Amino acid sequence: MRPRRDVRGHGPRRRLLALLAATALAGCASPPRLTAPQSLSGRFALLSEGEPPQSLSASFALEGGSDQGLFILNSPLGSRLAEARWRPGRVWLRDAQGEHDYDDLDDLARHALGESVPLEALPDWLRGRPSRLGLSEPVPGGFRQLGWRIDLSRQAEGRIELQRIDPPLLRLRVRLDTDTAP
Repeated sequence: MRPRRDVRGHGPRRRLLALLAATALAGCASPPRLTAPQSLSGRFALLSEGEPPQSLSASFALEGGSDQGLFILNSPLGSRLAEARWRPGRVWLRDAQGEHDYDDLDDLARHALGESVPLEALPDWLRGRPSRLGLSEPVPGGFRQLGWRIDLSRQAEGRIELQRIDPPLLRLRVRLDTDTAP
């Protein structure tokens, strides 16, 4: 196992919240456009009712999928908040506190948030489809998978909402740019 820099104490919950992704209703700057065939961009608003409650709005660009990819997160004013790259067996995160290495996206989630969050499923969910990571169950307007409800009822408008089923509530509202919406 590779040594890691300790990321606790430097806004770890906020850093992971930032990496989760989806659309903010506010915000004026867009992240740089990625040109790969599997790229998405947009804005997100994230609400956590954990202790303490937190919210975050940002713009994002996502390239790739669950096996390898790139995720760029910008503030509503356009400054770079974080960049994550991943491939099998390795995840790199660069943020204001420096560079951090993780074994996988679940490892990143556990270290940054203190719990497992299915970041590996996020690229598929933002594309409106279940992940290969587990069984999914159809529900009106979307599906449930890995303890989350994915609401696709407004997908035609480029809007997707993700909500963790078990407490504490974690809700991610995504607004995809129209030229990258699936």
